[in-house]
Amino acid sequence: MELNNTKVTFIHDSQISSAGMLLVEAFFADPLNQYVFPDLGERRRVLSWYFAASVREGALLNAVYSTVEPIKGVAVWTPPGIHERTPERAKQSGLDQMQRQFGPEAYQRFTSVINHLALFSSQAIPPAHWYLSLIGVSPSCQGQGI
Repeated sequence: MELNNTKVTFIHDSQISSAGMLLVEAFFADPLNQYVFPDLGERRRVLSWYFAASVREGALLNAVYSTVEPIKGVAVWTPPGIHERTPERAKQSGLDQMQRQFGPEAYQRFTSVINHLALFSSQAIPPAHWYLSLIGVSPSCQGQGI
């Protein structure tokens, strides 16, 4: 697929770490991340882990798109019919370690916000849909139509 002369393709396993780092930069100043991780060093450390694991999970579902090298943008989707994270997928992606990686206080802040939002999404979103869980563009490329 090509968009604005930018080629978009399924992500390769070798690109997961780079895609995760791009998402860290794209979402570092996001209000949710500032709330969950007020300490800048902790935020960078945990988000680096979290976004790589999230991209890895999407890749397990064959549902991550990125620009070709160098990665300038990435989109992580969840296909229709995938409603819950299975223990197997959590283990394969590393997301089964979320509570340990976040730490108890940050994990509590994160899950309280996510659980609150889930109350509304379950009422507003039909059961069979593609869910765009993450989309990010490198800050240096934002505003360029990627």
